[in-house]
Amino acid sequence: MNKISRSPQSILLFILLSVVPVFSVSYAEVFPQPHDVETVQHTIEAGFSGNYAVAESLAVSLQNRYPFHPIGYVMQAAMLQSQMMDGEHFDFEDDFYTLTKLTEKKCSQELKRNSGDAWLHYCLGLALGSRAVYYSRIGSWWSTLRYGIKAKKAFSDCIKIDSTFYDAYVGLGSYRYWRSAKTRLINWLPFVPDERDRGLRELEMAAEKSLFSGDFARNSLIWVWIDLRRYEEAESLAVDMQNRYPDGREFLWGIAAARLKQNDFLGAEAVFTELIARVREDSGTNNYNLVECRCQLARVYLETEQYTKCLEQCRLAREVDLERSVRKRLKKRLSELKSIEKQAKRVLEQKGQSS
Repeated sequence: MNKISRSPQSILLFILLSVVPVFSVSYAEVFPQPHDVETVQHTIEAGFSGNYAVAESLAVSLQNRYPFHPIGYVMQAAMLQSQMMDGEHFDFEDDFYTLTKLTEKKCSQELKRNSGDAWLHYCLGLALGSRAVYYSRIGSWWSTLRYGIKAKKAFSDCIKIDSTFYDAYVGLGSYRYWRSAKTRLINWLPFVPDERDRGLRELEMAAEKSLFSGDFARNSLIWVWIDLRRYEEAESLAVDMQNRYPDGREFLWGIAAARLKQNDFLGAEAVFTELIARVREDSGTNNYNLVECRCQLARVYLETEQYTKCLEQCRLAREVDLERSVRKRLKKRLSELKSIEKQAKRVLEQKGQSS
């Protein structure tokens, strides 16, 4: 399990932001103005486009405008998390941890003044939900469950106050669907309800009616539909979203996954080839995604009996320079790669013997 470290810079950031004196006027009382919702929307759009510098700048502008309100801090945390997930690294985990903790602190402070502010409950849910996703990624399942439950409560409190706060249904729907999906083998038990249908409905409602989280909901729907074997719908939505954000990489993974499930190997090959080109252009890559793509391409070539190309991808994947921590995370994938290589070599040897 990876341990979250906190750098001196991160600790200093936490101290400086936490000790800001709380005056009688609460910025939570005046947020949001109409242009603030626009700023949140533009922040999310910049993140999906892979323009994380712009996304962070917009989040910081919200912090400067509303230093006592959590919205700017939780949006910055969400963008840092998106950037880490996009690049499959943990480079910003210290600042991510600091910002989510700071968001929780500010939400707690402001909720004491105004417990009926739906935005505060939403920000708290987003911070807690982001922590749950992060802990899931590093394999801390108990922390994932604990923060997921807390996030669900915060989002539920949000919609109890304002039933039209549809953005909160992204978090609720995702929690309900995936919690049930991961425990589907015991969902017949009376104390373990199957809420997949409810979660799906909530995500679809969020995609249609959210003020600013519609694309978050659509991204979630792609993977829910893949899980439900609704591959054509998932691919169609992923293609639409990639066309909307052509500079980003997020939706290319959904297209590739949906095509693989439909045995559209030629289509999947095109996407993984595109992903490789984009990853190689990224000067900050740790090569995790490069190995992932080459392994998937090797699988595609094995399935389509292009054994020489398969072995070439295996060789290229093996030659990728990886840090020890990245190699450890890729252990399962690298093991699969060896199996693919053995199968391809065996077929080529048999063909050589028969000829």
